[in-house]
Amino acid sequence: MAMLRVTLPGLARYLDGSGGRDTVNSICGGGLGAVSVTCEVYPVTPATQVPGTGATLTINGTARSFSSSSGNNPLTLTFSVGGASSERALDFNTIVITVTDNNGTQTIFTFFIYKGASSTTATTPVSAPIAKSAKRPAKPERKYAKGKR
Repeated sequence: MAMLRVTLPGLARYLDGSGGRDTVNSICGGGLGAVSVTCEVYPVTPATQVPGTGATLTINGTARSFSSSSGNNPLTLTFSVGGASSERALDFNTIVITVTDNNGTQTIFTFFIYKGASSTTATTPVSAPIAKSAKRPAKPERKYAKGKR
């Protein structure tokens, strides 16, 4: 068994593979560009290591590769999300990471990331009439006291 922590852009807690609706603290894709995600995977006793050789990644069921994988206690995994056509814009995308520790136990971690709108969205200019400036108020009359000034 293992535990996973998303260190970049970050989740508020460790994932233990039991599921839930954990969402990465970032919006990716669209005009915002791809986001680099870094995870640390820690072994849980009786395991002492989580080798990267058996780690797998899918996003919305499509197999993806890690851009880097290093260490084994913790195992550090890095990948990008937000730039692939298989990801759904304006929706939560499902990220699944599967690891097997040195004790032979497989742990599956599932979490989500939101992908923004496509940067090719057309914009429509809006015109509005320009308001005429209001007439300036007349100057108040000056009242002078009778007599000499």
